[in-house]
Amino acid sequence: MAQRFPRDLDIFREKILKECKNATFAELAIYDLPFGKEHVRGGSIRLAEGIYRAMQWFALDVRMVGDTPSMPGRPGFRTWRAEMLDIQNGTPSALETTVEKTVERRSPPSDRAIIATRTTSEGNTVFICEATASELLAKENAATSKMRRNLILARVERSIMDEIQAEIRKTNESEADRDPDAARRRMLDGFANIGVDADELKRYCGQELATLSPAQIVSLRELWAAINDGFCTWADALADKGLGPIAAIDGDEDPTPVTGLMDRIRARQDASKSGASQKPSDAPPRQDGPPQRKPEPSTSKRTKKELLAQLSKVLNDSPKVIHDAVKTEYLRLGKKSLPDCDEAALEACLLVAEKEIARESH
Repeated sequence: MAQRFPRDLDIFREKILKECKNATFAELAIYDLPFGKEHVRGGSIRLAEGIYRAMQWFALDVRMVGDTPSMPGRPGFRTWRAEMLDIQNGTPSALETTVEKTVERRSPPSDRAIIATRTTSEGNTVFICEATASELLAKENAATSKMRRNLILARVERSIMDEIQAEIRKTNESEADRDPDAARRRMLDGFANIGVDADELKRYCGQELATLSPAQIVSLRELWAAINDGFCTWADALADKGLGPIAAIDGDEDPTPVTGLMDRIRARQDASKSGASQKPSDAPPRQDGPPQRKPEPSTSKRTKKELLAQLSKVLNDSPKVIHDAVKTEYLRLGKKSLPDCDEAALEACLLVAEKEIARESH
């Protein structure tokens, strides 16, 4: 059937662009992720679902392929695999992810065992404990949704994706122009659902919310989508605006203000070069459950700052599929974000980005 009635990209383009004119769909379809002075915009999970509905002759399957039980001092984890098959030409693609059976709490829970603790960059202690069935289900749903999203969006040509994002932005701006008050209320409701109140938004924007322009409302809605889909946190957004916590370097009497993501990276590098040591923790070290692939020792003489700058430049000019490949790489290396990577991990991420760019160019 797929050979007799092959997919028509013009029909797909017409269907998805028509969907992008739907204000309800467009409002949740793209995210805007702060990254230093630049912003990375991409398709959300909702957009991926809309694209999949408009596609022809694709099959997507997600299943659990491994379940490691918890042991004393070592959390269990589950391995999930998503596979997508192009039925028309038989081309498969797949992704895997691991989900630990743990959650983090700011205060010691009284109803469950504490597996380990860790100290945040701000010096706060976070308690790692066993996840309940509902908490584990929420983590698994989020992880598998991201895999589905990445597989689907990777199948869309960049030119069509650019059209899709432009149409969505146009729809959102038109809707905000038509009724700014209603658009602002929906934006506020969205942030309230993730625990960010109006006072926090006012602090972030630096102005009264009633004076927000339609374009600002749209940008905030896209930031909400990034947080809701798990690409960043509200703390990341505040730090990017220079509103995050003040970082203190050990041995200094006065704390050093941190004005953004790259400044936080530089502050940690300066602290390391000056011989500042981390405060000792009485907590046992965390032992991660999933096996992690260790990067080979870096033979490059480039510093972490230089590597981050180069990677940032590469990602800024690259399609979303390159961002996804880099994120998959640093997660496999046991890192939570690019700033968390050491030189060897950053070299590995750069190599992955270069390989993906070469593949896309062909």
